Amino acid sequence: MNELAYEIYSGDSYNSQYKKRGYCIDFVDNKYQYIICSGERSTGGYEIKNTGFDVLNNGTVIVTVEETTPAPDMVVTAAFTYPNCSISFSHELTEGIIIKSSSGEIFEFLGNYSP
Repeated sequence: MNELAYEIYSGDSYNSQYKKRGYCIDFVDNKYQYIICSGERSTGGYEIKNTGFDVLNNGTVIVTVEETTPAPDMVVTAAFTYPNCSISFSHELTEGIIIKSSSGEIFEFLGNYSP
């Protein structure tokens, strides 16, 4: 697994699982997509993005994400938002994945994606 093909996406779409903080897995276009969610936020202006990617010698993948909050003086949408991003792999990660925030907090596995 020296060369692991992957793609990174960002988004702010809605799914019932997006209300929770953690990640879920979907299988789209013959790829395994790991959707990483910040959970429900009371306004716009929040963001989550992939900032790091490592593969350990044992094959475990570590994805690091950074979450940002709106600045106090920022004009934001007055609606609930569900910041999320995702990373897709060409094959199943048999050795596992660890998704963590830039502060080291591990994201919980929420299960397989269900619309």
